[in-house]
Amino acid sequence: MKATIKYITMALLLWSCNQTPPKSITVAVLADKTDSVIPKPNIPHIKYFMDSPVYEKGKRAFWYGTITNTSVNAQYKAELSGSTLLENSLKRKTDVERFYKEIASHLEHENNTSKTYNNSSIITPLVAELNRIKQSNSADKVVLLYSDILEASDLLNVYETKGYLELRSHPDRVVERLEQQLFIGDLTGVELYIIYYPKELKDNRLFEQMLSIYRKLFEGSGLVIRVGIDNPLSTEP
Repeated sequence: MKATIKYITMALLLWSCNQTPPKSITVAVLADKTDSVIPKPNIPHIKYFMDSPVYEKGKRAFWYGTITNTSVNAQYKAELSGSTLLENSLKRKTDVERFYKEIASHLEHENNTSKTYNNSSIITPLVAELNRIKQSNSADKVVLLYSDILEASDLLNVYETKGYLELRSHPDRVVERLEQQLFIGDLTGVELYIIYYPKELKDNRLFEQMLSIYRKLFEGSGLVIRVGIDNPLSTEP
């Protein structure tokens, strides 16, 4: 019996040495609740990143937060642990399905909440989330920001004439002020996807101007910024 156990142990060790270590991923969603025209998070977007063969046996974590008119908003988390060496494949499949079902249920609940807010800070909670996910021990780190990224806070209010003109004529001043007020650490390894589809020319211009601010603000941090998911409008290597 001891010899049998010894051979089984050696076989398992040899097998594990030949296996590629499973990759892990954390996907964090920030849902902007300040405008009803902003796209809502959905499970296909989440699975687009998580439901890949490279994460089949690895740990998968999902974070969800909202952007409203307050600086601190409730967070939701769901986690799928990495599979064990002797884990039953049927159990793993059941655990994965349950994981996605929980996320879909939460998103449906949040998306059916129709309340919107007039004032908001987009950049402050975003920077906090980017710095937080950077500390995650996941191999891959993704933040999905569902927002028009139009700031309406003490830092900048693009809906007021003063803020709008400053954004249009003096973007460097805006970047300088944001740099003074926000802590942006090393964000190497973090990807940010901004999900918004402007419907009017004016909205598109404002969005592009704010996107330019974001690119300058995070320049040198290592953060990868993309717009959209399936066919990114623009990317930053």
